[in-house]
Amino acid sequence: MCKKIGMALKTPREKLLVLIYTVTHRIEGTYFKMPGSRLLDDLNGRKEFFPLTQVKVSSLAEGVLLFETEFMAIGKDQVVFVVEKGPAEAPSAPAAPAPTAAPAGPAAKSSPPASGEAPPETPQSPAP
Repeated sequence: MCKKIGMALKTPREKLLVLIYTVTHRIEGTYFKMPGSRLLDDLNGRKEFFPLTQVKVSSLAEGVLLFETEFMAIGKDQVVFVVEKGPAEAPSAPAAPAPTAAPAGPAAKSSPPASGEAPPETPQSPAP
């Protein structure tokens, strides 16, 4: 089923998180496939390139992240093997900043004790 967007028709796609290994690199990214199709069908298809989005490329030898990019088209003749990691999820929102700790010491304000609790003890200076 096609969906009309503006003047063009757009076919819905499923997002699939994949790992692609070449002789020298490990590539992780999101692949968009037709609903009900298999990744293998696309790999065996006529297209020469394998398009990915949200791509991370690492070195196999050192295991170091080399770069990240929003889009990459990989020549299928460079692919050694592909691993399906499962459905890709929408990018998550940035994490909220961690709460900061209250300052310690005499300048710190303390909240009043709850009913039935003893007030916190304050350190006493030794008598001269």
